[in-house]
Amino acid sequence: MKIKDKSIEVLNAQNLALKDNNKLLKYRINQLQAEVKRLQRENKEYQKRLDEELINSVSEVSKDALAVLSIYKIWDVTVLREHQIRNKLDKYLRNVKVKPALDELKFKGFLIPEDEITYKLSDKAKSYKKRDNKHLNTMTYPAQTNQRFDALFDRFSEESRKKVKALLKMWPEVLLGRAEFIFMRGKTMIFKACAYMPEYLIVRYRPIRVSPEVLIDSYGGERKGETVNIPLSNLEYEDLVNFVFLLKRGDTPSLNKVDLAEINNWAFDS
Repeated sequence: MKIKDKSIEVLNAQNLALKDNNKLLKYRINQLQAEVKRLQRENKEYQKRLDEELINSVSEVSKDALAVLSIYKIWDVTVLREHQIRNKLDKYLRNVKVKPALDELKFKGFLIPEDEITYKLSDKAKSYKKRDNKHLNTMTYPAQTNQRFDALFDRFSEESRKKVKALLKMWPEVLLGRAEFIFMRGKTMIFKACAYMPEYLIVRYRPIRVSPEVLIDSYGGERKGETVNIPLSNLEYEDLVNFVFLLKRGDTPSLNKVDLAEINNWAFDS
């Protein structure tokens, strides 16, 4: 019995020692986890400061270009040639030569060179939004940045959502109405996609210099004063490219392969 009692005492002592060791290990693990979180937080703050310093180091023209680039979700996954970037920036950086800005952004690492003539946006460029920029104050933000976007988008039927999504990609200057997406050109409303029953587009034909007869003959619908109402069901998914092309170029566009290829890419690229 004495030997057995002694063995139990030894086991109890070893068990207590293991418990104490486990407590010590847990304490050290908690300390290490807290240290990791602190370092991650400091690293995030340090990276944010570096990004701000990098942004502050570029010229004002480059900041304007970067601000415009950052709002286009279409560019999140799309690699664009330099002339395409320049053409899009020219819409909002009028009377400014954007080539020097692109060269600077490429040199600073905001634009990542794919080869000699194509670029894709870096994470820094995509995350940069300068809300008080004078150029951004005069332009329309894509509807996808609005918190109400998903709720409004879901009001459309499944078939119409596919068409509206293509329109949003081809024509990113959009405001949100109570039950419609409002497609703008500067401060002018061009057409609306309405989630009413039935679902239809309201097209203003005068600002785009398209006769109501052309719209009705091409896509059906009904003339209402200065607008033509076109049921979304009249537009096949494949018709949307030609529809947008007509609205952008008017009744008699100078159709060419480059223009069609570019608009097709807006609608159907990945």
